[in-house]
This record gives sequence, structure tokens and C-alpha cells, in this order.
Amino acid sequence: MGVDTIYLLDRDFVDVSNLNRQILFSLLDVGKSKTEAVAQHLKCMHNLRTNIYDYHMDAVTNWSCVVVIAKKCTVIFNNSEVNLFFGLSNDSCWACNNNTNDSFKFNIKEVENRNVIQLLLKERCCISGEQAQSIIEERSNEFNLHQP
Repeated sequence: MGVDTIYLLDRDFVDVSNLNRQILFSLLDVGKSKTEAVAQHLKCMHNLRTNIYDYHMDAVTNWSCVVVIAKKCTVIFNNSEVNLFFGLSNDSCWACNNNTNDSFKFNIKEVENRNVIQLLLKERCCISGEQAQSIIEERSNEFNLHQP
């Protein structure tokens, strides 16, 4: 029982400014890639049987690798600080066809522009028709917006 495999992916390095809010790092980790430091700490302190793989890379410039890694996962925690479009925070799930309406989060400004979301869903997620309508309606209802 437990977690079989953990995949860590990040492009950042540990900085001294991280130490007051990110508990898996110490002064000895400053300058290391965050994925390498986290993998080392997890393997030393918390791991009995879990396979841990760390990937120090930029998800945007290595998107095809992200998709390959994401296809191996049953759960994805996306803690990215930068999104190309707010609703794309779960994009790796979409690319794997592992999506539900809950996978799609948009802010009110984005929901107000229905055509942009329809285009995004169609081109980036291969979702159109009734499923796209359902996603847009659900998000519109969250903000009490009435779409035509």
C-alpha cells in the first residue's frame, strides 16, 4: 500500500530565498535543481519503496517530454507559477485525455470571452461540441454569467 512512483518536474534551482517557505530544502541544497534536492530528501527521509524520478527541465520548451511523463501518472499535482493561459494549468492532463470538467479552470475574464475558450478547447485539448459547451456552461455558472 502506498505510492509506487513519484515524478518530479521543475526548471528552477534552490535559492536561499526559498528556505523560509519550502520545507524540503536546506542551506546545503542552495544552487541544486529543486527536483534533485527534493528527490534526495524524499529518498533519504521518507522513502521505503517508492520509485522517485526527477526531471530538471522547462515544461514549456520540453512539452512533449511532459506529456510522456504525464501519461504514466494517475494523479498530477501542478504547482506551476506561470501559466500561458490560466485555464491551461492542467494541460498535461488534457494532453493525456485524462480530463473531466473539473480539470478546466478559467478566471471570469476568460469565461466572458466564450470564443477564445471554445478555440482553446478545440485546438489544444481536442474537445468540441457538447463537451466544450458543458465545460463553458459550468464555468459560466460559477461566475453567475449568462451565456447566449
